[in-house]
Amino acid sequence: MTVAQLAFRKCVEMDALRASRGLDWRERSLRAFENWLEAHESEVLTALAHDLGKPEFEAFSTEFGFVLGEVRHSLREFRVWCAPVSCPTPLKLQPGRSLMVHEPKGPTLILVPWNYPFQLAVAPMVAAIAAGNCVVIKPSEFAPRTAALLAEMATTVWPDGEVQVVLGGAAVAEELVAQEWSHVFFTGSESVGRRVYEACASRLIPVTLELGGKSPCVIDTDVDLDVTLSRVLWGKFLNAGQTCVAPDYLLVHRTLRDSLLDGVKQKLREFYGEAPLLSSSLAHLVSERHFDRMLRLLRDVKFEVGGRFDRAQLRLEPTIVLEPELTSPLMQEEIFGPILPILFWETDEELDRLLRELHSVRRHPLAFYVFSRRARWAKQLMANHRFGGGAVNDVVLYMANPDLPFGGVGRSGFGAYHGAFGFEAFSNRKAIFVRRGFAFDLPVRYPPYGDLWRRFKGLFS
Repeated sequence: MTVAQLAFRKCVEMDALRASRGLDWRERSLRAFENWLEAHESEVLTALAHDLGKPEFEAFSTEFGFVLGEVRHSLREFRVWCAPVSCPTPLKLQPGRSLMVHEPKGPTLILVPWNYPFQLAVAPMVAAIAAGNCVVIKPSEFAPRTAALLAEMATTVWPDGEVQVVLGGAAVAEELVAQEWSHVFFTGSESVGRRVYEACASRLIPVTLELGGKSPCVIDTDVDLDVTLSRVLWGKFLNAGQTCVAPDYLLVHRTLRDSLLDGVKQKLREFYGEAPLLSSSLAHLVSERHFDRMLRLLRDVKFEVGGRFDRAQLRLEPTIVLEPELTSPLMQEEIFGPILPILFWETDEELDRLLRELHSVRRHPLAFYVFSRRARWAKQLMANHRFGGGAVNDVVLYMANPDLPFGGVGRSGFGAYHGAFGFEAFSNRKAIFVRRGFAFDLPVRYPPYGDLWRRFKGLFS
């Protein structure tokens, strides 16, 4: 029996015992995980620095601190989420009561990418536990130090196996997906997500897919350019651009063209100094394969800023490309690295044409950002396009609100989580009707059917 099969069998065995644990088990599990986090902050930050060169602030704010906030939010709220919900009962079903209750889906598999290897493993795990599920996590082999720490975490906090971590590469992931899970949660690329979805669809296993896409950032003419560039460039080059909700490209009003490039150069010097490759505030790329992909995207394009690299350190400077061809790989693929293309627009019609032409390639993006002082205009622009989530006059931060759903639409994914939405993702909503007693039993509902039912037609419509 393979490691994947053993992990699945253990998960099923522990799931069978779940009924005896109930809400108290969920609280104990979440509390034990919170205690583990508080005791292992430095180990988590060190692992992330090793795997991705993450600056300590980025590692804390986007991974460790994010998860700590998520588990504390769940501890405060999960009993409210679990409470039965009373639903209206129509007159024709009286006397009675209608309820909706949440039950755990069952054995759950979480497949984790390499770009946020801690957050994207344990944030969905927290939601799955709050919903009452046992979990198997498959971390990315491209973030080995974090994966090993996750395995240590699971055996420490859940020695009986309610949460397990299975290490390995693509073959192990394929073996895990082949098991009969009650739910599979995948975060990663569209191409791998498609394979996961196809494998699960053949066995009618429900799936949550958190994918990506080319997320636009529109900058209007009347903005505070200094603040706008601070927010945009921070969000783009966070984690060396390896962020699914990072702005993938900018669409800037043409009146800002002359001042934009100078502003970008100045802001990047402020952020990363004169030698960005030596900056302790810039993460590195995850692997040589991904590094080579970035260089391929820069082939045959002219960049205005950056472009220098250090292969040994897997580092690429923040790189700005002005007005690349829309048919270039840079504009056809999700970049997922420290390269920022900038296009210009002048009229609303031109902006709409550019957005629709770019969306025709990748369809609906995961994120959409607008910077403008024209509140009505920004609201209308966002209403005209489908996307998973977004922000006006900021980037990325919307996903830090546990009371907002995080997820994609179409090819950027489906299903959502964070906070109560994560609880919903890992729960089945069960409808229950409770009839009060045995009185008021109209004989018209039972065979043999005569014409008496015509006098009660209103009860059946």
